[in-house]
Amino acid sequence: MSLTVLMEMAWNGDFEGVKANLKEVGQKNEDGWTALMWAAGYDNTNCIPLLEKELGMQDNDGGTALMKAVWRGHADCVPLLKREIGMRSGDGQTALMVAADEGHINCVALLEREMGIQDSDGLTALMHAIFNGHADCIPLLERELGIQANDGRTALMLAACYGHTGSVRLLLSEVGKQTTKEYNDFPPGTTALMMAAHYNYPEIVELLLPYEQGLKDSKGHTAQWHANNSLEGGDYTRIRELLENEGTERVPSPNSEPLVQECINKQTTEDESVKKELTSLRAALDEERKEISSLKAQLAKTNEDLSHACKDSEAVKRELADQKARILALEEELVRLRTKS
Repeated sequence: MSLTVLMEMAWNGDFEGVKANLKEVGQKNEDGWTALMWAAGYDNTNCIPLLEKELGMQDNDGGTALMKAVWRGHADCVPLLKREIGMRSGDGQTALMVAADEGHINCVALLEREMGIQDSDGLTALMHAIFNGHADCIPLLERELGIQANDGRTALMLAACYGHTGSVRLLLSEVGKQTTKEYNDFPPGTTALMMAAHYNYPEIVELLLPYEQGLKDSKGHTAQWHANNSLEGGDYTRIRELLENEGTERVPSPNSEPLVQECINKQTTEDESVKKELTSLRAALDEERKEISSLKAQLAKTNEDLSHACKDSEAVKRELADQKARILALEEELVRLRTKS
């Protein structure tokens, strides 16, 4: 991969090196990366202001410097790259979706302006978070609850498909929705319960059964049929027991707010704990710095004393040399006088 000197300097966070090579600003490598993207991707915030002329440039896939930064969780870069908020990659993804995909809640919290945007498949940032089981992102993205993808899938359906029980609990307000197009061999009209039954997730089936039992897909199949005809393999005994008497009476979808609030409270508690730990670490670091400063002062004093001692030693040596010279002169004079007499 070829890089310009400016890109290398930005990658390494070399402020002076970037400054000295700004004539290369605006250039891209074969992947379409700019120096700004290298700086953002490696959290070199010191170089970003120097490279602001590259803001808005996109790589070969439509990625931006902001997307590179949040992909790695570099939240401190986001304010410096805010002009790129709202930009989309070739497949319609936003920086918020990238951050949600990776579960970087520190970045997700800073990209609220991109909430509600859907990519080329109709997926939201919430759905991207669910793919990888990042339930802690759900409270930050709750405004996207209820949105359906191009094929009618919801965040709840994705959680049910991938077996993310914790996420399912927080997404129960989406129960009852059905797909509008075929997805992964599931016909239109498929529900989250049907998907969980198909993939053999008994805990999720138990959670969804009161809300979605009896619903049918476009072929007239219920969740029980999907469990009985799944080709996924494994022991479906528990699933079949749960669905053996699948009824048609359903309870209304619950309000997700209490569960989401509980999650927020838990996250806040964890954040406070982290803050206290950081405060403690900072205090310890300050003490270490004071001790190092004291040791440096002591070392400087010792060096000064040694310097004085060396100077005194040199003076003594010179005095001794002078004395020896005088003694030699006297001895020579004495010899001369004796010779005369």
